[in-house]
Amino acid sequence: METLNAAEALHPWLRLTTSLTQKLQHSFATKPGLSLLGEGLEHGNTWERELLSAQQNVYARHIALTIGGTPVVLARSVTTRGSGMDALTHLKTRPLAELLFEDSQWERNANMQYLALDGGVPGRGCLWHNRVLGAGLIVQEFFLHALLAKVGS
Repeated sequence: METLNAAEALHPWLRLTTSLTQKLQHSFATKPGLSLLGEGLEHGNTWERELLSAQQNVYARHIALTIGGTPVVLARSVTTRGSGMDALTHLKTRPLAELLFEDSQWERNANMQYLALDGGVPGRGCLWHNRVLGAGLIVQEFFLHALLAKVGS
């Protein structure tokens, strides 16, 4: 199966159901770096606002995960104002995995949406929900060509 014409080597990454940060660390025997590219309130995409039932601007966090200083994954996390936004802002430069995989209140929706950036960079998106906070969170991850190059080396 070709997923957005991604190279065969990316298929396990696109289908990953565990922590991407841990997978990177395991695959490359080094803890990935995290660069916070930006965060704040923004209009968001129509489909994001609809999925989160947001009537106003959404809160988005943009990061790059790096190996040896080279960006290999771009990620965008989107949530509503309130408790979801509070959870994301408290992360600062820590990976989202510390929130989602270490707090049992967060549950991932089984449905995965395959995505692509302009230029065909393959990615995926999924919806998470916190049972206690009632917060929804969309996590989008895009796998850069540098990841393929590093996987192949």
